[in-house]
Amino acid sequence: MSLWGELKRRSVLRVGIAYLAAAWLLLQVASIVLPSFEGPAWVMQALIFSTALGFPLVVVLAWFYELTPEGIRAASKIEPTQAVKFAGRKLDFVIIGLLVVAVGFLVVDNYVVDEDLSTASIAVLPFDDLSPNQDQEYFSDGLTEEVLNNLAQINDLQVTGRTSSFYFKDLDIDLREIGQMLGVGYLLQGSLRKDGDQLRVTAQLIDAADGFQLWSDTYDQDLAGVFAIQEEIAVAVTNALRVTLGVDGFDQPGATRNVAAYEESLRSKALVRESTADSIRAAIGSAERAVALDPSYGDGWMELSGVYDRAIQFLPPEQTQGYAERRTAAFGRARAIMPDSPRVLLMITTVRGAILNRLEDENALRQLIDEGGSMRINAIGSLSLFLLRVGHREKALQYAEQAARLDPLAIGASYQLALTLFTLARYDEAQREIERGLEIEPGNTQLLGLRSVVAMEAGEGAASIAASDVVSANLNQEPRNRGPILRAFAPDAAAEDIEIALEEVRRRVGNPEMPPFSRYPYAAIAASLGNPELSLEIVPYPGSLAWAGYMREVRGLPQFKTLVRDNGMVEYWRETGEWADLCRPLGDDDFECF
Repeated sequence: MSLWGELKRRSVLRVGIAYLAAAWLLLQVASIVLPSFEGPAWVMQALIFSTALGFPLVVVLAWFYELTPEGIRAASKIEPTQAVKFAGRKLDFVIIGLLVVAVGFLVVDNYVVDEDLSTASIAVLPFDDLSPNQDQEYFSDGLTEEVLNNLAQINDLQVTGRTSSFYFKDLDIDLREIGQMLGVGYLLQGSLRKDGDQLRVTAQLIDAADGFQLWSDTYDQDLAGVFAIQEEIAVAVTNALRVTLGVDGFDQPGATRNVAAYEESLRSKALVRESTADSIRAAIGSAERAVALDPSYGDGWMELSGVYDRAIQFLPPEQTQGYAERRTAAFGRARAIMPDSPRVLLMITTVRGAILNRLEDENALRQLIDEGGSMRINAIGSLSLFLLRVGHREKALQYAEQAARLDPLAIGASYQLALTLFTLARYDEAQREIERGLEIEPGNTQLLGLRSVVAMEAGEGAASIAASDVVSANLNQEPRNRGPILRAFAPDAAAEDIEIALEEVRRRVGNPEMPPFSRYPYAAIAASLGNPELSLEIVPYPGSLAWAGYMREVRGLPQFKTLVRDNGMVEYWRETGEWADLCRPLGDDDFECF
């Protein structure tokens, strides 16, 4: 008999095929599992070496031994037909089973995994400014943000929010570590060199798992070509990741091709992020110049509306006369230019003074979340804020937690989560989230202000005043005299101590230079010291903080009921049939909050 015939007779071929199928399947599974557990490279190398070494050994053993009903026996001691019949049937079953599993794995690998690319995730890291004078940071940051926004329009791609991406600016951290911190599979990084009217932009796509470069390119254009560069980078990323573009280009309504207007808008955004009184005033000037240069610049009008809103919150009232009307007018111009823009839908629900029907606000936010795109993460956070404002605290918490997961290094998401936990009287968790946020951005005035209120509610008067002092220092307010208020929060405080503290509160909030944002801690102090009327005088409408524990007496005031009605809350509750956690209807015409 020929050697080939003898190999078939002794089931050597079947054993070899079964071994190769099993080894291939083992290596494929290992290539997926080991990276998930951060297995060292030598483990995979050892598996490959072992399976290769094992093949000739298995073939030799299959030549000398056969599988029989009595077990494994030497081939020389059994009838050949007995071995072939029994072993062949068993090995056929094994081979068929392994092939079925292998085919299934291929289907999953080629289709399900490809489908998982619909949830491929990427973070866009801030592009470095390599300009000769190192004075184009606002431009490189703006380019980064525009590329991020373009990528966020792609349905098959999850893009980390701007705040989390920009957290790593100027930090020397390994790219693989950044990928793990952000929970993304890919990173886009690059640089910009702007010299006069000439631009050179480099970009590279990195696999966050191993730090290897998947794609890179360099773009040399004059300044007017910056818009084409943004789009070309986004298209190149979609090609590299094999995701579907899913949009008809990136030239959306409301964009501008006026380079001067675009630069002014970028300057405005950079100045707003500095969050000082002087920078906000300068930001208004840049935003106004942007729309003057291009009146059809819808995004520019949105930026201007947002800057006015920021100024109203952080500048003294005497410096923002007429800003509410300007904010609403700027938003109206933006809405007329791009009525279906996701940014417009989001702004409708968030800019004070632009509120429409409460139910329409909620539906707009849910529409943005369902559609995905560049505003999805913002919409999730805004929906959490919306639900908290209308008194649905538990529902708000679900979205606040989701927003914090999707944008883990975003201060706004951290603040919203801590605020929601606070209104639910989960003080320890709120404090932990505040501390996490302050690790990301030490000195953040919103978090420090909230820490003051949480500490006060938790009975830590000294911690409350200390945190308030830091907030005042950051807002350039007058130095504090802690004594009167601290004595009022002492365990043995007398009635006269409380009255002296309330007078001190009145004195401080009477300062015309105090911006609205810094008034909230004093409203909380007044309410906690038993003067709910003064609390509402200090902050006429407390928003989300209306549902905090210290606001119990405030919620019982007739003035509070009027405020709730005037802000569309009661209409919303009756329309949806879901009242706030701390309110309930009294017949068809009345209600109470407690």
